Amino acid sequence: MILLSGHSLTQARKVPLESMQLTLKERDSTASMVPADMTGIGVNSWLKDDTDPGNGIVWRVKSIRQAFDSNTTTVQLEHVISALKDTVLFGEIKTETLAGVKKATTVTAKKAVQYILGKTADWTLGSFASSDSNPYKFNGDTLFDALETVTDSLDDAVWSYDFSTYPFKLNITKRNTSVASEMRANRNLRTISKTVDRSGMYTRFYPIGKDDLHISGDYVEKNTGSYGVVAHVETDASLDTKNELKRWANQRLKKHAEPTVTIEIEGFELAAATGEPLDRLTLGRD
Repeated sequence: MILLSGHSLTQARKVPLESMQLTLKERDSTASMVPADMTGIGVNSWLKDDTDPGNGIVWRVKSIRQAFDSNTTTVQLEHVISALKDTVLFGEIKTETLAGVKKATTVTAKKAVQYILGKTADWTLGSFASSDSNPYKFNGDTLFDALETVTDSLDDAVWSYDFSTYPFKLNITKRNTSVASEMRANRNLRTISKTVDRSGMYTRFYPIGKDDLHISGDYVEKNTGSYGVVAHVETDASLDTKNELKRWANQRLKKHAEPTVTIEIEGFELAAATGEPLDRLTLGRD
């Protein structure tokens, strides 16, 4: 692990570790480490994983826990993409700002993402695989939430990251179906589990816009035959036409009308020992 100097890739020093655990997810990866030397490490410090030369994940220190009985210090890390949650797009309507035409209704998803990332010095857009256009409006959303709003409106879009240069690059592409990493029982696979959870699921959505605006019929629904009626009401005061309100409602329903299925895999990182690329456990790798 490398401690970075400021918000750049300038190396401050190499940090020897006693242990490290990773939880790899597409958008909110986390890690836990026990450094052998805490010098210079504090909350909000940035560190880079140097086990994958040139493109290792950059982490931000989220919390530090000191156990005085065992004299150990555990550092909780979050993927540095989470820093986008610190900045808010408040009361801005990108469709008008980007198109340069008052009352414009649509903008390409790519331009919307470029606009969002233009609010931070740490990220720029890399690869982008969609030509979709939508009316993107945000009302007090964080940059992270705004990105999710755009990418969730696209089919099968996946985030991946390039830390080889600064500003870092966020790639939004189609999900890669080729084999990039491999886990096998009795080799590097430790456990595997599947969870199906209906928390956050709704099949009938009542959207409300600006000044108590409603759509015709008041709601949209999906999968009521499979799961029954699970009602949900939500307001977005930035939406002031019925077409925008209905489009937003259908996008939300598409995401929430099914139970969430989570596959959790625990494994051992063997790449350093075997030298095999398939043993490198990395998300979003081409």
